[in-house]
Amino acid sequence: MANHCLGVVGVGLKAILTKASLLDRLQTQLEPYLESHIRPYCLVANQIGSTLVLLVSNGAIATALRFQQHSLLQRFQGNADLSAIKAITIKVSPFSRLNPLLEEKETAMPSPMAPLSKESATAMQQAAKDISDPALKAILQRIAAHTH
Repeated sequence: MANHCLGVVGVGLKAILTKASLLDRLQTQLEPYLESHIRPYCLVANQIGSTLVLLVSNGAIATALRFQQHSLLQRFQGNADLSAIKAITIKVSPFSRLNPLLEEKETAMPSPMAPLSKESATAMQQAAKDISDPALKAILQRIAAHTH
């Protein structure tokens, strides 16, 4: 019984590795077709039949790819690995490795607030006076305290 279970696990693992290898190959084949400013924010997530599923880091990249979709599909016809692709599904995944800025934010120290000019500080104090929410009022007063 244990050998049978290990055999099933081995078959499942082999299928996963095969799929991962396919997706990696598709990613490599796709990248030359993408504009350089889009490339770092786009990842092949899956191939379901003749549909390529792409994950992108934000809506702007998704929109740009949607505009290029028809052209990409036409250009794929000249590539043996991509010629079977007849449709592209684009999904936005902002919390993925696709967003290099996310990685920088996690490791970067917060920068100190730049000092405000006297005029800006006065405007912030005036705005704080007119706010009834005590938490927001306190925030505005703290900001106003950062002057030259």
